[in-house]
Amino acid sequence: MPFRSCCCYNTAVLSSDAIALVRQTHPKILEGDVLRDNPQYREPEDFVGDLDRLPLAPPPQPTAMMRILPTELHAVRAFVADQAKRCGLSADALHNLLVAVTEVATNAIRHGDAPVTLRTWPDDGLICEITDSGNWQPEEFISWQPPESAVDSGFGLWGVGMLCDTVQVRTGSNGTTVRLRSA
Repeated sequence: MPFRSCCCYNTAVLSSDAIALVRQTHPKILEGDVLRDNPQYREPEDFVGDLDRLPLAPPPQPTAMMRILPTELHAVRAFVADQAKRCGLSADALHNLLVAVTEVATNAIRHGDAPVTLRTWPDDGLICEITDSGNWQPEEFISWQPPESAVDSGFGLWGVGMLCDTVQVRTGSNGTTVRLRSA
């Protein structure tokens, strides 16, 4: 079915940096009553790939932290639930976050290298950061579409993305970090 939508951005309020980023994510731009191709448009894989190479902002200090042990995922869920209560997370948001953290922690244990740690801190909701010492290399772009691998191996980070407000992944020789935010 043909579909057209229009994203509106207030250029008087948003910074020029924000507008420059937004322009890269829209294949066409409406200026006045003229719809034209956007020469600044970038394919989602390229745009997100460049963002994913930027380092994550360091967490504020102090953060709550625990080591994740393979046999103690119940302790991980209890820890996150306690932190979420302190942040005033709703029951629905907490449920989604617990599923997401369990998925990421399980993947870090199964596919990463020890030690696996969890850090949390409040930030307009709760941020949970799971880090392992492995160097994960995603085989495909993580998008709003289920990955082809979901048929055989589950929904992984794609499913986590449906449960959290923000999912950020960084990986390299020092390990893999997945940062989740839920409000």
